[in-house]
Amino acid sequence: MRLKEVSIHIISWLAFSLIVFYWQTNMFEDSDALIQTARLISIGMALFYLNLYVLLPRFFESNQFIKYSLSVLVILAVAYFLFFLTNDLSPRPEMRNPRGMKEGVEMRNRPPMPPRNMSRMVIFTIINGIPMLFFSTIIWLSDENRKRKQREAALINENLESEMRFLKSQINPHFLFNALNNIYSLSLTQSEKAPQLIIKLSEMLRHVVYHNTSPVKLENEIGYIQNFIDFQNLKIGEPIDVSFHHEEADKHLIIEPMLLIPFVENAFKHSNIENDPKGFIHIAITTQHNKVIFDIRNSIPTMQHTKDKTSGIGIENVTKRLALGYPGKFQFLKEIEQNVFHVNLQIDCK
Repeated sequence: MRLKEVSIHIISWLAFSLIVFYWQTNMFEDSDALIQTARLISIGMALFYLNLYVLLPRFFESNQFIKYSLSVLVILAVAYFLFFLTNDLSPRPEMRNPRGMKEGVEMRNRPPMPPRNMSRMVIFTIINGIPMLFFSTIIWLSDENRKRKQREAALINENLESEMRFLKSQINPHFLFNALNNIYSLSLTQSEKAPQLIIKLSEMLRHVVYHNTSPVKLENEIGYIQNFIDFQNLKIGEPIDVSFHHEEADKHLIIEPMLLIPFVENAFKHSNIENDPKGFIHIAITTQHNKVIFDIRNSIPTMQHTKDKTSGIGIENVTKRLALGYPGKFQFLKEIEQNVFHVNLQIDCK
């Protein structure tokens, strides 16, 4: 047992011994009450700990209830035998000093205790033994329930961590598919933008590789989004209405990596900004104390256009990661109004 548990057991037994001693002093002299208390407590402790550390773990835990019941009967029989052996130490209630006797007068030459009736001894054993078995069983069940909950919590945490690792692992291929397709398209036309795009891609990959497994500073996420926007500007080549405001954000806040970029990727995909002159994407990141507020709006073209078949992976991924990483600590608003897709995400990073 741990030190705390040992201390609780010692204090509990001392308190129980005092109660028994006080109860015995109502029938016997103090010296006799002390002997009777030691007798009762010793046999009670034997029953208590035999049940707690031997019978319950060995039989009850493995659902061997018949063996457990037989074992209980055996230790009750042993308790009866112990009570019988120590019977001569038991004082007689009638040997107590009468209340009317003067102080200081003691009873001497106490006659030996006559044998008790066997049925009364059995009842005495049961009355003293059953509470010890009952309380030790309650303690064992409570401890087993606590251990079971700890095992379940550990298993849940392990499953959550495994799922989080799996969700994070989906980011790399999803990002690479989009970026490499862009560079491939430009390389076919021998565009001068290809080298610059490769440099931007390497900067983003550095963030993905080295900052994808543990929480990062908000400035790392902001830098990644800025590189992504620059990457898209280089790819498109023509002026586009894309704004990114983050000057008022506390860049030292810690956040899970790659949570915000899927919204930016989707904004570029669904706005069709490279082909729609009226298309726009407006992004803002601010902070309030420990809260990160991410707000993004993008236009929705009136004409349908071909979308990336994997476009749904990012948002679904983020939703799951938010539920796992920030349970009860985030607010996620997604709405469409007047051909504008609006996302507002607030995360309590504390």
